[in-house]
Amino acid sequence: MGVLPAFVASVAVSTAGWWGLRMTGPVDDAYITMTYARNLAAGRGIVFNPGEIVEGCTAFLHMALLAGFAKFGVVRLDVVSILLGITAWAATFALAFRLWRTHRQGHNAPIAGWEWVVVAFLLTGPIGLVWSTAAMETPLVAFLWTLGLTAHLREVEGGRLPWISALATVAAGLMRPDGILLAVPLGLSWLRPWKKKRVVLGVAYGAMVLALFGGYWLWRWSYFGYPVPNTFAAKVGSPGPALFGKGLLYLALFAGTSAFPVAFAYLFARDGRAMKGELPRWFFVAVGMMAVLALYVLGVGGDFFPYYRFLAPAYLPFGFACLAFFRRWADKHLGQRTPVATPKRRRTRLVAILGAWWLFATAGWFLDYYKACNLVRWTDGWRRVGVWLSLNTPEDAVIATLPIGAIGYYSHRRVIDMVGLTNVEVGRAEIPTGAKIVGHEKYNSEYILGERPDLILTWPVLMTRYPRTAADWHYRHTIAYAQQDIYLHPETWQFYSPTTAKIGKRRLMGLMRKDRFADPAWRGFTTLPHKRARMFFNAREYALIRKPTYSELREKIKEFLMHEEID
Repeated sequence: MGVLPAFVASVAVSTAGWWGLRMTGPVDDAYITMTYARNLAAGRGIVFNPGEIVEGCTAFLHMALLAGFAKFGVVRLDVVSILLGITAWAATFALAFRLWRTHRQGHNAPIAGWEWVVVAFLLTGPIGLVWSTAAMETPLVAFLWTLGLTAHLREVEGGRLPWISALATVAAGLMRPDGILLAVPLGLSWLRPWKKKRVVLGVAYGAMVLALFGGYWLWRWSYFGYPVPNTFAAKVGSPGPALFGKGLLYLALFAGTSAFPVAFAYLFARDGRAMKGELPRWFFVAVGMMAVLALYVLGVGGDFFPYYRFLAPAYLPFGFACLAFFRRWADKHLGQRTPVATPKRRRTRLVAILGAWWLFATAGWFLDYYKACNLVRWTDGWRRVGVWLSLNTPEDAVIATLPIGAIGYYSHRRVIDMVGLTNVEVGRAEIPTGAKIVGHEKYNSEYILGERPDLILTWPVLMTRYPRTAADWHYRHTIAYAQQDIYLHPETWQFYSPTTAKIGKRRLMGLMRKDRFADPAWRGFTTLPHKRARMFFNAREYALIRKPTYSELREKIKEFLMHEEID
């Protein structure tokens, strides 16, 4: 299989997954980038809410690409972003496959069956399926990282000026700030082995990256007013032991569910020193790419998304590097012949090991399948909520909610992020992070309530069996501090009352300003009956006085809900 067949195969797999799997499709964060892109194309600047210059999107280059499409009248930015993602991931797979095929030991020899098994896993694995169709910048960063690696190898071998790899590195940093970390393994590679000409070229590479990315960073600092992006302040805050623990768990789950990192780490620790001279340069750079991302994850704690988004940029090069190492290890320890030609007993043992690995890895991926399906389903529900709000609320309506992406994009209303991605009052609040959901721990109820939003949607999920599902909604979906603190704040109940709206056959629940119930522009919302409304108050008081367990609070909420049915 050549580069073109590899590209076409990846496009086919991702496209089939997009159309046929419930876990694939746009996620809510993608719509934050699209909202910034739409506002930029409309001449409002790099803003989420017009007039509020806050860096709530750090995928600058991705946003600029989408803004270009929006400028030319493209409305379905979600489809454009998905197509860009599928193409970028397919190009990443093709480049990584070519790299492995060109530099594999005995590259003229036929590819063994067990190698095709690993290639098929890398091609069809859920990391590619989910993130190539999530409408986010992740596959574009992966492509730029793999392009940078490929260009770097040619530049090192030919002694050329490393301008292509430098541009790819800077573009990755513009696509997502942590993309600039590619400079670490590529820069170190120029120093191995230590030769004057290579050191000079390595310094030239570093100077180009520093000048270009540093210039961009100074510009964004002057535009937004902060040296560190607001997204980093809102999601990470100050790295510490708690986030380190979260990051360690993130890496452990990746290693456990991917299986081959564990096998690679074990074999490399045992036999890597003896094989060091046999391994090519690209192997060490690819492993370094994954290592630098792992260190970054330890600092920021990972994130709550399924299938390891922060590790995706190096996933395919690292996967093929592991495959190259396994091939060399098998040839060295199972005989000089390829595994296909080994005696039947050895071949059977190898197939059994690979089969167990495949089953273990596949089972691990399914641990995240439920979360991925929920994210796509919830995002589609938030899209419906946003469309409904655009038709049933005044144009000057203000909505505080979590999450903000799809609702902000489709409602065309001012949306206040309760966890602070798009406002500095919450995002830069001095609140420790690492105790709960990574990236969703900041809160500032005084600011949220001080803005007097017309509507507060702490979790805008559409309920199918209302009101019986409302008990679960109220407790299960008030797990972030920002959600909990709103319900515990006395001003909430002074100015707001529980409300509900019927959207199709489903129900939306939230809090609305008391003076809006008499406004005809808000007629789509109705106040809850007295007993139902008291659920919010009593549940709050019950939580404050008793500090109950989950099951106790859930039953208490049900007690208030079950008195009366609502159509």
